Amino acid sequence: MPTNKKFYFSKKSPVQAEENLSANKLRRVQRAILETLSYRAAFDYPLSFYQLANFLLTRKRVDFISFAKAVESLIKLHKISVKDGKYYLYKAKTVDWDRRKSISLKFVEKAKKVTEMLAKIPWIQFVGLTGSIAALNADNDSDIDMIIITKRDRVWLTRGFLFLILKIMGELRTEESSKQKICPNIFIDESNLAWPKNKRNVYTAHEVLMVRPLFDRDNTYLKFLKANIWIKGYFGNLECDLEHTRTSGLERNVLFNLVEKIAMFLQKKYMGGKITNEITKPNFIHFNKTDSSTKILAKFNESKGKL
Repeated sequence: MPTNKKFYFSKKSPVQAEENLSANKLRRVQRAILETLSYRAAFDYPLSFYQLANFLLTRKRVDFISFAKAVESLIKLHKISVKDGKYYLYKAKTVDWDRRKSISLKFVEKAKKVTEMLAKIPWIQFVGLTGSIAALNADNDSDIDMIIITKRDRVWLTRGFLFLILKIMGELRTEESSKQKICPNIFIDESNLAWPKNKRNVYTAHEVLMVRPLFDRDNTYLKFLKANIWIKGYFGNLECDLEHTRTSGLERNVLFNLVEKIAMFLQKKYMGGKITNEITKPNFIHFNKTDSSTKILAKFNESKGKL
């Protein structure tokens, strides 16, 4: 019976089929590398070979040989450049990687010393760095962003004590004094570790993955990663096979529960009309007055569209 259909693959030898499959895989890995560097180009930040492999934007895991081959091919095609072991889009503007890393690590040491005092607050389960310092991309004008995880129903009480301690130490970031100051802008309680579903995207996936632990009690950091396993949908090379973990004992102190509610009421009243992009819930606080995620995602999508 005559037909107009053509079965191209049926005429190919097993070797040709394998070559075709290899070519498709190479293009997929090349695309992942280009998208990863496109995202970092929004920050003018190049990546080391190790960073590029681990932060690769891919749903499927990529083996080392395929990754190395794709990197080499993209350099030959003048799609990406490498200088001093750092990779970036061809002819893209980049910051001084080593200088930024040096500044960031200096801030990390400062944050560690401050955290030693903050860890005395009994309801704090975890303290970590976020933002430019966690990404090792800070400059001398950066502030020190922190994420705090507390015991259940102790977010607002913890925030009150933490701000008081930082203010006494002269380390609290304010509108008048922000350079190299502590900015605790994310507070989560241990019963609500998963990032809000409506806020999940490539930007927040990076923020979650790049959190740099400073203090950890009861394996809270591992619980945080497990609760946010959705980031593997962006980082296929991420190995995060975590064992089942339990939350620590829940607070049942009626008096402190009441104090927590009062602390939340007073702090939200003080904020009043100052709230803009901030999220202020009973078990999740995110202060992000200058939310740059929309701008970064727009630049990323624009760059991706040119690939």
